[in-house]
Amino acid sequence: MDYYKACLDLGHEKRLFAKVGDRLPTRPIGPHTIATFTTEWRAYLMTVWGAMREYGVSSTHDAGWLPEMSRDKEGAKVDPTNADGLYKGPSRGHVQTRYAQLIGMPREYGYGASMGAWILDYLTNWCGEWGFVRHSNMQYRSPALSGDVTWLDGEVTALDHTGPSPVATVRVVMTNQDGAVMAQGSAELELPTP
Repeated sequence: MDYYKACLDLGHEKRLFAKVGDRLPTRPIGPHTIATFTTEWRAYLMTVWGAMREYGVSSTHDAGWLPEMSRDKEGAKVDPTNADGLYKGPSRGHVQTRYAQLIGMPREYGYGASMGAWILDYLTNWCGEWGFVRHSNMQYRSPALSGDVTWLDGEVTALDHTGPSPVATVRVVMTNQDGAVMAQGSAELELPTP
């Protein structure tokens, strides 16, 4: 609750003052569960049945894709869950232990789009509705596993006032409960003007 209260302190006001060295409030996420990973996956617009269409021929099998992690496109003509990615397909390891272990993970995990969404949400919570994430360059190091807690920390490392709006560079580090770095990088956030 402390994290959310820190973000809500501004209400709908503009974040007009930031300085190099400002630390963003620490954001905890978790503990992660099969339910949270499933909810995140289902929140992506790309997972709405009929929202996405693949064009051309997939080269995933040529790249070493496991058949067990593939979609059943023929079966999806009758039941869309056969190609939704989570029930059957490349994302099933995120929420199904058997398939997580098949690709070398010890248990269910969050990675990729989930970690990117956590970081972008963290940054936009800080800059508020009047701010804008111009660019984000994050390096993913390790996944969040079910049972883990994720911690996001950020610090303003630079401010640029040469353009029409100030731009803050924020360094972000994502760690787990053991202090292992899961992701890190920087983002440029356009801040509002008075």
